[in-house]
Amino acid sequence: MKSTLTTLTIVLFFSINLFAQEIDPGEYKIEKSQLEEKKAELLSEKESLEQEFISMRRKIEELEASINVAWPAYLNKKYGKIDGGNLAMGRIWKGMTKEMMMDIWGQPDKQHTDRFSYGVFTQLYYGKITYFFKNGKMTDWEEVE
Repeated sequence: MKSTLTTLTIVLFFSINLFAQEIDPGEYKIEKSQLEEKKAELLSEKESLEQEFISMRRKIEELEASINVAWPAYLNKKYGKIDGGNLAMGRIWKGMTKEMMMDIWGQPDKQHTDRFSYGVFTQLYYGKITYFFKNGKMTDWEEVE
């Protein structure tokens, strides 16, 4: 407590001495001018960054539009017209492959695989929905409520 009080006393003493000193009007004008120049530079930089942000946002929108056009064509080429078309619309069905599922939904939140002599069983977890695969083909899914 005494240490804190001593520190506070010293800080107050120096603060009072700093305020008691007269500020030279010439130095004040110079410092004010320098600060105004720095402010103008920062405002200019801010405007430049805002324009760059807008430009990048437009570029992102253009790239997303390109992906939206190319994605169905990619899926059609990879899986054929019927399956590719269904995948492009986000449809899922029994019999689709685990690879198809991961192509349209990305990496699952969790994945579990068991190997037995009669087959490989995999569960992909996406949120509250679990998709079941036997030997790489979807057999069913269930949603946890």
